[in-house]
Amino acid sequence: MLAVLIALFSAFVAFAYIHDFLFGKKPAGWSANLPAPNSLREARSLGLGSMVSLVLTGLALLPFTSFLQKEVTEEVRGQIVASVFYVTTAYVYQVSYLLSARRAKPPTKTKRP
Repeated sequence: MLAVLIALFSAFVAFAYIHDFLFGKKPAGWSANLPAPNSLREARSLGLGSMVSLVLTGLALLPFTSFLQKEVTEEVRGQIVASVFYVTTAYVYQVSYLLSARRAKPPTKTKRP
């Protein structure tokens, strides 16, 4: 379990450094060895989105575990799990995008005639 957590954490740290290399704009006084704050936020967003997607994938497949264990080959089972994970991840990131866009832009008031 600890090895899985370390692997996940290192993937997010690696993502933060890659994002910093490509898009990072460090504020004045920020350490040169650390990723920029926006890169750290993106890595946090990636981590939270991945965790939510994994949990939702597990919950979505939970009712079908006996079917997946008895009736389906291991190759097909892997394809089903990957497909559900991809769709779940797409929905999680779409909801995240919509929520961030809603927070960023306040509603405009229109005058009624």
